[in-house]
Amino acid sequence: MTFGTHMVVAAAVALPVLHNPAAAFAVGLASHYVVDAIPHWDWPLKSLEKKPEEGHFASTVNFSFGAISIDLLRIAIDTSMGLVALGVVYLIAGHAWSLIALAAAAFGGILPDGLQFLFFATRARSRVLEYHQRFHDAIHTDNKIPHTEYVRGVLLQAPVFLIPLAVLLFAV
Repeated sequence: MTFGTHMVVAAAVALPVLHNPAAAFAVGLASHYVVDAIPHWDWPLKSLEKKPEEGHFASTVNFSFGAISIDLLRIAIDTSMGLVALGVVYLIAGHAWSLIALAAAAFGGILPDGLQFLFFATRARSRVLEYHQRFHDAIHTDNKIPHTEYVRGVLLQAPVFLIPLAVLLFAV
């Protein structure tokens, strides 16, 4: 899933606990793994390419200016979409919610992908990052829409973004 989708889903699932930032973060974190078990599409990362044929812990890291620039632009646009959507939710319906709890849920929703990138990018085989990577891989679907199928990927992910957004907007 994309960051924006993870953020919106996390906030919607955390709706019952948005009065408590710690609980909202925990629910948002758990939502990441549940949503990643569903077949989906991801942005292809130019700076990090996993090699499935060599196992879950093999990757090629390309920190060239071009690769990093493309990835950072995609991540910024994707995260901005999630932030704008949640900002609109807060402005329209968030009077009873804590802005900090909404942000905590969203951060919990994207944290596992950040840990995964850190695992591959640093090559530092910390036990915590390795355990997380094994857990993330075990839960993550192997049935992913190919990166090259942008239109199909976006169209199939749109409802996963829009339905939780509607839940958040109409929950109050």
